[in-house]
Amino acid sequence: MTLEEKRDATRIEHMHDVIARIAVIMGTLEKEEFLADEMRCEALAHRLTQLGEAANKISRAFRAAHPEIDWRSTIEFRNDIVHDYSEISYEEMWQRAETDVVKLGKAIMPLYDAIPREPPLTEEEIAALNG
Repeated sequence: MTLEEKRDATRIEHMHDVIARIAVIMGTLEKEEFLADEMRCEALAHRLTQLGEAANKISRAFRAAHPEIDWRSTIEFRNDIVHDYSEISYEEMWQRAETDVVKLGKAIMPLYDAIPREPPLTEEEIAALNG
């Protein structure tokens, strides 16, 4: 695996983790309950920016190889939140999390599953490392 491929894999793993955290933030709350909880709204804004930042750092070649993923929308939404281009509301963030983030999670799952992973160390290997 090349260095660029390793970086892309790390970013896909990060995106997967952020999407899982967004699911926890959203919980099973109805929209009105969610919007009444400013701490959850701020947490969601933070995670959406992380998601867009990770997507933006994925190589152009990898993004071009996976046109089934709406990279641009994820990146642009991050920019809108961070730079307050269009005064993004918590309601819009909630809507994006309920629709676009769910779709994104499903779309990156095959990419996440395809990442080669090292097997865990055996007890003997751990003992050898500890001297």
